[in-house]
Amino acid sequence: MEVNVDQAIINNVGGTLNVAELALEWGVEHFINISTDKAVNPPRRSWELQSALPK
Repeated sequence: MEVNVDQAIINNVGGTLNVAELALEWGVEHFINISTDKAVNPPRRSWELQSALPK
């Protein structure tokens, strides 16, 4: 992911879109998306970036 950011975004967004569309097609009432792209020793952690941003 860190090396091929563009491809990672395409893969993650496309995969989420596929699952969301199927959920709609099958009448799923609740859809929970859990991101795992930063699950194992990431060099950059999005929550650290977000906490550093001014509020």
